[in-house]
Amino acid sequence: MSTVPRRARRTQQQRSADTRKALLEGAVRAIYERGYAGATTAVIAQEAGISRGSIIFHFSTRAQLMAEVLRAIFEEEREEYARLEREMNLGHQGDDWIEMCWRVLSRPSGVAFLEIQMAARSDAELAQLVGSVSSSLEQTGLEFLVDRFGADGEQTLAAIRLVVWAVRGLSIGKMILPDWDEHDRPVQLFKEMFRAGAKAGAFRPRPAGTD
Repeated sequence: MSTVPRRARRTQQQRSADTRKALLEGAVRAIYERGYAGATTAVIAQEAGISRGSIIFHFSTRAQLMAEVLRAIFEEEREEYARLEREMNLGHQGDDWIEMCWRVLSRPSGVAFLEIQMAARSDAELAQLVGSVSSSLEQTGLEFLVDRFGADGEQTLAAIRLVVWAVRGLSIGKMILPDWDEHDRPVQLFKEMFRAGAKAGAFRPRPAGTD
């Protein structure tokens, strides 16, 4: 007579990690579908399939939860960038990163990320947390690209901000404009402009003492 092996019981640490993961994923879905204001703790708990008490247990304030959502999204985005590099052979030249950013940042998680950042304008606690997290994440991206391309840090940071925030704006446009071009031609135009600028030397560091 065969016996079915018993499943190993999860440890408290594993259960806690699973709950946090469900909370963060539920928050992303809630923010994307209802906007930041509509993603109350009750809605997030319902999306995650857990109790509101679990949110309070893991995060003492809603702002702390949202700051952690940003970190979780960033880590997931890093994995997606790595997948695009590996499977689509992207990331070897500057304008590749426009295509990669568009594929990553226009997803629901990217929109949720932007919603949280915008909400920080009117929430002092969230602003402090988001500002700190955003600076840390930007620095991580800067160090990666400087190491990858051996580029000038100041110019690379400017390029990161240009690409990331332009793409975030385009992602919002795609959501709200009913006649958005299905071929994403604005993104392709941005790539062509970036490529032309690079050829013209727009991203080379300027000599000291010049404007």
